Amino acid sequence: MFFVKQSSHVETVVLLSQQKPDDTIEIDLDLDATSAELKAAYQEIKDYVLMEFIRRSVMNWYVVDK
Repeated sequence: MFFVKQSSHVETVVLLSQQKPDDTIEIDLDLDATSAELKAAYQEIKDYVLMEFIRRSVMNWYVVDK
């Protein structure tokens, strides 16, 4: 008989493979977009946080208060 104990424990099984030294990996690299262009500026992050979290929570509080 097989019993399963309920728990929050998780196990992962992974199959590992070995590549030979002569194997190659192809990578596509877009040189038009540099990493600096892809990163958000400090002001953009501040605006996002203000809009997504602060104003939304104030609006929700205002609706609940009415």
